[in-house]
Amino acid sequence: MRPAPRQQPRRIAGLALAALLVALALAASAQAAGRVALLIGNANYRNSQFQLKNPVNDVRALDAALGGLGFRVIRAEDRDAAGMRAALEAFRAAADRAEIALFFYAGHGVQAGGENYLLGSDLAELSRSAVEAAAVTLSEVQAAIRSARPELGVIILDACRDNPLTRAGAGFVDGPGLRRSSGGAGLLIAYATDPGAVAYDGAGDNSVFTAALLQHIATPGLEIRLMFGRVRQQVVLKTGGQQVPWVEESVLGEHYLNTQPTPQNLAALIDRDVARWREVSGSLEPGPYRAYLEEFPDGLFRDFAERRLARFAREPAGPRPPQGFDAAAFVAAQDHARLYAALQTLGYLPRLPGLPGEAQLKRGLEAYVAQSGDPAAFDGRQLYLEAARVNVFLGTRLGQRIRTDIVALASIDKALEVARATYAEIEAMAAKDPRARAMLDPARADLQAIEAAQFKVLARLDQSREYYAELIETAGRHFDALMTPALLGIDDQAARGLSGLGEEAERDIRLYLKHVRMAANDGTRGTLTWLSDFLPGA
Repeated sequence: MRPAPRQQPRRIAGLALAALLVALALAASAQAAGRVALLIGNANYRNSQFQLKNPVNDVRALDAALGGLGFRVIRAEDRDAAGMRAALEAFRAAADRAEIALFFYAGHGVQAGGENYLLGSDLAELSRSAVEAAAVTLSEVQAAIRSARPELGVIILDACRDNPLTRAGAGFVDGPGLRRSSGGAGLLIAYATDPGAVAYDGAGDNSVFTAALLQHIATPGLEIRLMFGRVRQQVVLKTGGQQVPWVEESVLGEHYLNTQPTPQNLAALIDRDVARWREVSGSLEPGPYRAYLEEFPDGLFRDFAERRLARFAREPAGPRPPQGFDAAAFVAAQDHARLYAALQTLGYLPRLPGLPGEAQLKRGLEAYVAQSGDPAAFDGRQLYLEAARVNVFLGTRLGQRIRTDIVALASIDKALEVARATYAEIEAMAAKDPRARAMLDPARADLQAIEAAQFKVLARLDQSREYYAELIETAGRHFDALMTPALLGIDDQAARGLSGLGEEAERDIRLYLKHVRMAANDGTRGTLTWLSDFLPGA
């Protein structure tokens, strides 16, 4: 413990610093652009066992990046608990009713007693009382953002690094890393790794997580959830699946850190196959399916679109309500969310922002039963099993695309690294020798071509990754009991033929079922750990 005589001066200094920072924040709030960030980086701890290399580098690099995006940045380096609270209060005052209030912490963090503690630089002892005295809690950060009432609150925690508390097996520590914490409506919390796991500090100037964040945070026209999706994806690929960032969010609407639109020359490269299928897959009319096939004659979901059109061709005027079938009674007895998931998956109900009412569920069910050919033989279990199979075949087809694009992205990233180094060398040569200037334009063209290829693959992975996550979550929540090889008949040649997957069908479907089990488990639902199964050699 620290000697008592030293505590009072430090407390007075901390209060004075808090007052000064709050005054400065209030004076500047009228001039704020509506975006405020607090960046705290703790690397130099009083206890030498806690020393880290990159947190200060991380906050300085993010300061520059966020400043370029119109943020007023409050930066705090190597602060004790009092200094962190002073900075947090200044942040709360400056972020009052802001468009975006963003909090970033890099340093050590620990979970204990159901709380996440962000450790100040003055931590000296490995005891619970010392941790509580030398830390700011995640609850305090959340309370500050709630008090500020921004349109969007963002908390980014690169604080899951290994530390002596977990290595020593301190009894008061709940486990390694940090625990999950939902922040409520309008708040997004991003963790450098999954709950209870440890993150890498990084061998370069920045941690693995922050390096990925820096690469994608300023991408024009990239919605914030997709941006964090790219960050998570990059960390998984960079670490071979050893570190998997986690995001908890309850955000309404779309939010962009870089509000500039995607450049037109790049926007034209985006393959919208997956996005367009998601738009049309619940259509109750044939037109959207025809439009999909016209735009993507060899599209990823061509087989499914053709089957839907064949269904419409059998009933050009629409299916007639089946006689002798009490759809209302069946609907009333079902879990409406599960029934909607099945009918939407099979194309008998459109995508809706919420659950449909009983009347809409009844119409969708009647359409399904009428198409079955024998209403008297209707079997509710068969409805759900058919939906489960379609979900699996959609997901398996999508998984193949993800695997291919991950391999392509790895090759492009390597080529881009070489191209950037080459261009830098030519620039240096041209600065000294005018004859080398002729090499600049071809080198720049090569670099831009590789960057465009990277953009195209990243955009395609955005669509595939989000849809795949949606499919496994739907299956995990609603069809989990049906997701077995025996029930799905994955050894049946007819089942393989439905998706056209050929010899690798069984392997791919079994992999998809593994991912559905992750989505069905409360502890792993929402993780991107499944992405590592698509890495080369996995």
